[in-house]
Amino acid sequence: MRSQRRLSLIFFLSLYYGLIAQAEVHRLQGAHVHGEARLDIAQEGSDLILEFYSPAMDILGFEHEPADETERKMAQEAEKRLRAADTLFKLPENAECKLTLAEVKAGGEMHEAGKGRQEEGGHRDYEAQYAFRCSGEFPAGIEVLLFDAFPSLHRIHAQLAGPDGQKSVELSASENRIEFRQ
Repeated sequence: MRSQRRLSLIFFLSLYYGLIAQAEVHRLQGAHVHGEARLDIAQEGSDLILEFYSPAMDILGFEHEPADETERKMAQEAEKRLRAADTLFKLPENAECKLTLAEVKAGGEMHEAGKGRQEEGGHRDYEAQYAFRCSGEFPAGIEVLLFDAFPSLHRIHAQLAGPDGQKSVELSASENRIEFRQ
């Protein structure tokens, strides 16, 4: 039983870090398209890990460092919305999923609201990581509500890795559900 848990953990971590490596390649290639974002999802056992990447333009309406108090307040509010995972992702109630992690990064560096590092070329991005632990029936899918929170988003490229394999889906405001089962 213990070796099965160890193998399961190794499988999950390899999927998870594979998604992270793929995300880093994507970032280094300079993919930065306004109106488009990326969502990576890793599923293993009762855990669900989500990583969301978006240009700051679609989160804030601008990409530079906040220049004044009004822009700093906008950045604080955007980060608050990004941390509110229950308003961004809808999981079935019978899954009994609890948020265990919600972190937000701007410009590639962890920061508190209003602080961050502008990336080369003035293109600031947001990254958010979420972790859920589900104690009920594992959800068959997830509804992505990011389009409601950030209306400038038009398309989200989603990738899923889990026990049933890997798949990619393109989401929009009208097609915003990801099914975990193939």
